Amino acid sequence: MITRFDAVAVGLFLILTAEIIMLIRRVPPKRNLINVVFSVYIVFLVSIVFFPLLLTSDGTNVGYNFIPFASIKNYLRINRSYSTLALIGNLALLMPWGMLFKVVFQKSKSLAFWLSTVAFCMGIEVTQHLINVMLGYKARCVDIDDFILNMTGAVIGFIIYRFCLIKIYKLLKK
Repeated sequence: MITRFDAVAVGLFLILTAEIIMLIRRVPPKRNLINVVFSVYIVFLVSIVFFPLLLTSDGTNVGYNFIPFASIKNYLRINRSYSTLALIGNLALLMPWGMLFKVVFQKSKSLAFWLSTVAFCMGIEVTQHLINVMLGYKARCVDIDDFILNMTGAVIGFIIYRFCLIKIYKLLKK
């Protein structure tokens, strides 16, 4: 089994390596900090979404859901702590993406945000499906509602950026 800790350790090693390269290239400290924050976010996002990775089936198979709002309705109906965690977690997962996107990719247009966010959210679900195919059993849940909640979280993050963080970021640029 590849654990979440393994994934984070590898990710942080890669960030440290990139940090050394940025210091050698004399990247400005503010830009460097932004890059590190975004990289750490991506490492933890990947560790949450894809790990632990069970290399053999534990006998339970998670499913696929291609019916919009079916899982969300089910979560709301069940009303257990896992349901709340799944809904809030999927919303919160991409909020930092929405908040940090224009800070990291300063010259990008709004269309780039929308296209990359859709591609990123779809990429998560496609990668989870590919993991299932490669392992030969359903180890990761592939769910259209996860995509919907992730997109909604990214949009909420982008709104927070537009109305709050953009003012803070402009102060930091001075």
